[in-house]
Amino acid sequence: MTETTKATGEDVRKQLREALDEVEGLRDAVRVRAHLLGMELKEKWEHLDRRFLEVRDVARAARDDVRGDLIAASRDGLAEIKKGLRELRDGLDSKRH
Repeated sequence: MTETTKATGEDVRKQLREALDEVEGLRDAVRVRAHLLGMELKEKWEHLDRRFLEVRDVARAARDDVRGDLIAASRDGLAEIKKGLRELRDGLDSKRH
Protein backbone atom coordinates (compact mmCIF):
# COMPACT_ATOMS: atom_id res chain seq x y z
CA MET A 1 0.00 0.00 0.00
CA THR A 2 1.45 3.36 -0.99
CA GLU A 3 1.46 6.42 1.24
CA THR A 4 -1.16 8.05 -1.01
CA THR A 5 -3.44 5.03 -0.75
CA LYS A 6 -2.92 4.90 3.00
CA ALA A 7 -3.71 8.61 3.36
CA THR A 8 -6.79 8.22 1.18
CA GLY A 9 -7.96 5.26 3.25
CA GLU A 10 -7.48 7.25 6.44
CA ASP A 11 -9.38 10.19 4.91
CA VAL A 12 -12.26 7.90 3.96
CA ARG A 13 -12.38 6.42 7.46
CA LYS A 14 -12.43 9.91 8.98
CA GLN A 15 -15.18 11.12 6.61
CA LEU A 16 -17.32 8.07 7.32
CA ARG A 17 -16.81 8.43 11.07
CA GLU A 18 -17.78 12.12 10.93
CA ALA A 19 -20.85 11.44 8.75
CA LEU A 20 -21.92 8.58 10.99
CA ASP A 21 -21.50 10.73 14.10
CA GLU A 22 -23.57 13.54 12.55
CA VAL A 23 -26.40 11.22 11.55
CA GLU A 24 -26.32 9.51 14.93
CA GLY A 25 -26.66 12.91 16.63
CA LEU A 26 -29.68 13.75 14.49
CA ARG A 27 -31.14 10.32 15.22
CA ASP A 28 -30.74 10.85 18.96
CA ALA A 29 -32.35 14.31 18.78
CA VAL A 30 -35.38 12.95 16.94
CA ARG A 31 -35.63 9.87 19.17
CA VAL A 32 -35.96 12.05 22.27
CA ARG A 33 -39.05 13.67 20.76
CA ALA A 34 -40.41 10.73 18.75
CA HIS A 35 -43.35 10.32 21.11
CA LEU A 36 -44.72 13.61 19.72
CA LEU A 37 -44.95 12.24 16.18
CA GLY A 38 -48.24 11.32 14.53
CA MET A 39 -48.75 7.78 13.20
CA GLU A 40 -47.45 8.50 9.68
CA LEU A 41 -44.33 10.22 10.99
CA LYS A 42 -43.77 7.44 13.56
CA GLU A 43 -43.70 4.94 10.70
CA LYS A 44 -41.19 7.13 8.90
CA TRP A 45 -39.12 7.37 12.10
CA GLU A 46 -39.15 3.59 12.54
CA HIS A 47 -38.08 3.09 8.93
CA LEU A 48 -35.24 5.61 9.27
CA ASP A 49 -34.12 4.10 12.57
CA ARG A 50 -33.96 0.58 11.08
CA ARG A 51 -32.20 1.93 8.00
CA PHE A 52 -29.68 3.76 10.19
CA LEU A 53 -28.77 0.54 11.98
CA GLU A 54 -28.23 -1.20 8.63
CA VAL A 55 -26.13 1.63 7.19
CA ARG A 56 -24.15 2.02 10.41
CA ASP A 57 -23.03 -1.60 10.13
CA VAL A 58 -22.05 -1.12 6.48
CA ALA A 59 -20.21 2.12 7.31
CA ARG A 60 -18.28 0.42 10.09
CA ALA A 61 -17.31 -2.37 7.70
CA ALA A 62 -16.28 0.20 5.08
CA ARG A 63 -14.07 2.00 7.60
CA ASP A 64 -12.25 -1.25 8.22
CA ASP A 65 -12.19 -2.47 4.61
CA VAL A 66 -12.19 0.73 2.51
CA ARG A 67 -13.93 -1.01 -0.39
CA GLY A 68 -15.48 1.28 -2.94
CA ASP A 69 -18.87 -0.43 -2.95
CA LEU A 70 -19.17 -0.29 0.84
CA ILE A 71 -18.08 3.33 0.93
CA ALA A 72 -20.60 4.34 -1.73
CA ALA A 73 -23.40 2.41 -0.01
CA SER A 74 -22.50 4.01 3.32
CA ARG A 75 -22.40 7.52 1.94
CA ASP A 76 -25.65 7.11 0.01
CA GLY A 77 -27.40 5.52 2.96
CA LEU A 78 -26.20 8.14 5.41
CA ALA A 79 -27.28 10.96 3.07
CA GLU A 80 -30.75 9.37 2.74
CA ILE A 81 -31.10 8.98 6.50
CA LYS A 82 -29.77 12.45 7.25
CA LYS A 83 -32.32 14.00 4.89
CA GLY A 84 -35.18 12.03 6.44
CA LEU A 85 -34.12 12.79 10.01
CA ARG A 86 -33.81 16.49 9.23
CA GLU A 87 -37.33 16.45 7.79
CA LEU A 88 -38.66 14.78 10.93
CA ARG A 89 -36.76 17.17 13.19
CA ASP A 90 -37.97 20.19 11.24
CA GLY A 91 -41.54 18.88 11.39
CA LEU A 92 -41.25 18.53 15.16
CA ASP A 93 -39.79 22.03 15.44
CA SER A 94 -42.66 23.52 13.43
CA LYS A 95 -45.22 21.82 15.72
CA ARG A 96 -43.73 23.59 18.73
CA HIS A 97 -44.42 27.03 17.24
